Amino acid sequence: KTSLPFDMKKEPSYIFGFGLDKYGEALSCGVLEEKTTSSIKMLNKRFTEVEKMLSEKRRRALTPLSVLINPTLMLFTLIVFLFHLSNSAILPLVMQTLAVSDGYEDNFREGLLMSGLCIIIAQIFMAGFAKICGEYSPVWGRKGLFMLGLFSLPVRCFSLYFLTMELGNLSDPTSPSGMFLKALIIGTQFLDAVGAGITGTLYVLVTNDISGGTGRFSLMFGITTCSMCLGCTVSGYVGQELALFYGYPLAFRILGYISLFPLLLYWFFMPETLPDYARTKKRKLNGFSLRKGNDNESPSSMAPEPSSDRIRQTAGISRVELI
Repeated sequence: KTSLPFDMKKEPSYIFGFGLDKYGEALSCGVLEEKTTSSIKMLNKRFTEVEKMLSEKRRRALTPLSVLINPTLMLFTLIVFLFHLSNSAILPLVMQTLAVSDGYEDNFREGLLMSGLCIIIAQIFMAGFAKICGEYSPVWGRKGLFMLGLFSLPVRCFSLYFLTMELGNLSDPTSPSGMFLKALIIGTQFLDAVGAGITGTLYVLVTNDISGGTGRFSLMFGITTCSMCLGCTVSGYVGQELALFYGYPLAFRILGYISLFPLLLYWFFMPETLPDYARTKKRKLNGFSLRKGNDNESPSSMAPEPSSDRIRQTAGISRVELI
């Protein structure tokens, strides 16, 4: 660690120090210039102490059984299952409602076109909400955004219930009033983008938060993904059976009641999973400034002459490199 590829009496050495917090994240970096090996030995000694401290805190991965009985994971798995149980059947039911609402074979192509618009509108806005979750969930937290996605589902279901009820009461669904109601039904797909875009992104992040320090992220992610797929599968069967026996409006209403359960469970029982160290915040560089230089700049112009106090500030480094 202290071997030098050059003569330090003639050429300066540059020491890059990276500070660590208790979670192993880099907090600061700096460039020091020193012509003696005393600071290098001190920094490498501190590096050895930090490495030993981190090795003592390392834990083995939890057993699969302890992962399966994790109460937070079990609750979140149930929430994901219930959400997709009530959500996945709605889009096929909406498309069927638009395709067969007029009852005339001449307008069948128009119903298919509206069904296609449902998918296009949802996918366009879904990408935008997924991007918002990725950028702002470290700032706002997971719980508020996830609850927004869960809340959009009952609003969507009950809106579709009233709209399909009004559409069914019209004598001529191809009238201007009927076309306006169909446009509103298509517009409810914006709420689908809110719900699916937010929950589809955040369920991965929440699973990652729950698995922090366990060494079992892949196992937990497989469990939550399995619950999502299982909910989607059961939802298709339940939704079609409800529409067959009770009609489309009542099917939307029952699915809306089901969608209230994951919202209430997450609101009252699910904690905020975003750890404090993962929140986005400004971090000081401990007084060091690191800037890019061109090839013509001398090394001494890129690094200030350190004082003894400045060298002591680098006691939290994790690695020393000599260039």
